[in-house]
Amino acid sequence: MKLLMFITFSFLTTFSFSQIQNIEYVDFYTWTGADKVSYKVIIVSEDFAEIEDAKSVVRVKYNLEGNSKIVEFISDVSYDINEGLVEIYFLGGETAKFIQNSGSYTPDNFVFTFDFEGNLIDAFQADHNELKKGDDTHFADMEAISVESSNHLRESIQEFFSSSDSLYRDLMTYASQFD
Repeated sequence: MKLLMFITFSFLTTFSFSQIQNIEYVDFYTWTGADKVSYKVIIVSEDFAEIEDAKSVVRVKYNLEGNSKIVEFISDVSYDINEGLVEIYFLGGETAKFIQNSGSYTPDNFVFTFDFEGNLIDAFQADHNELKKGDDTHFADMEAISVESSNHLRESIQEFFSSSDSLYRDLMTYASQFD
């Protein structure tokens, strides 16, 4: 009986860790950390303007000592509208799961500022450890990665997700709306 409960719990935990209800936004960004490592991220989000407790799946790709790594974590998503700008907050969960390779990784937190036309004004990153520094927190500047076409979107998604990933089919369906 304990084995059955453990298997059921493991399945539900794994399934819920990588699923969101409905993909509304897919964006890509890069930044260089204080450790001089370059990071690339895909953020797959629900419609945070419509869903009160919106979530996003975040995958971060980076290269450390010649090893390419990809981690995944869930973020809570919220937003504020201030002085004609929209600030969107992605607050990383407590743990990250390695998708490719292994190691330790502290989930990231992101703040994006857009104007009402959707133009990115500012983007910043700091992980949980960095935020604990209080006034000495270093926020890394982020750059948006432009997606030129639906094929480019598919290729960019495939850098982070494989056909065996639970979100892959939904991501490809999302990309097809831009054909």
